[in-house]
Amino acid sequence: MATDSTIDSEDFYLVMGRFGPPTVRPEQLMGGILGSIHHNVATAYFEPGSVVVLPNGDTAGLRGQSEFVYVNFVQDATPHTIDAKDGLIPDSATDPWVYTNDPDGGIGSATGSPFGGFGISTITTTYYGWMWTGGVVPEDLIAGMAGNFATDNDVSAGDPLIMQDLSTSAIGLGPLDAAAQVAIGFAMAADAG
Repeated sequence: MATDSTIDSEDFYLVMGRFGPPTVRPEQLMGGILGSIHHNVATAYFEPGSVVVLPNGDTAGLRGQSEFVYVNFVQDATPHTIDAKDGLIPDSATDPWVYTNDPDGGIGSATGSPFGGFGISTITTTYYGWMWTGGVVPEDLIAGMAGNFATDNDVSAGDPLIMQDLSTSAIGLGPLDAAAQVAIGFAMAADAG
């Protein structure tokens, strides 16, 4: 299998609105998006599937909005703990709001999953919190989101992006191909290759 690569957080963005309209107002996020009352908690504070859109400032990264969805995280046996910038896909055939970073543990294939997102911090398995799902990478909101995201070493500038099962038993980004009909993002530059 090919060697994986990376793409800088300022060189791509994700399609917003894949999870529906915002249902949580920004002022409801006591402590911000990483607030300890609602993020990385054993009991859901918001309804799973809730969506919030926040403005990403202009001191780091791209300017624009960032979208987040509230989910339940599970870590399957293979990958490491769920961290910021980990690719995530649905994990349950009965609950659409359970997400994993294991490309082999999710339902269906990681490649081309239209409902993929990314972790925004280290998460305890079975806990609830937010994942980033749309707009620009929220570098200005979350310092841990700056830097490189994993790719399949095949991303070119202008590529529509999909979730991709990487060679390292992780989930990252790759270009739209015949295996997937729905792009979830757009690359403004090539990966590091």
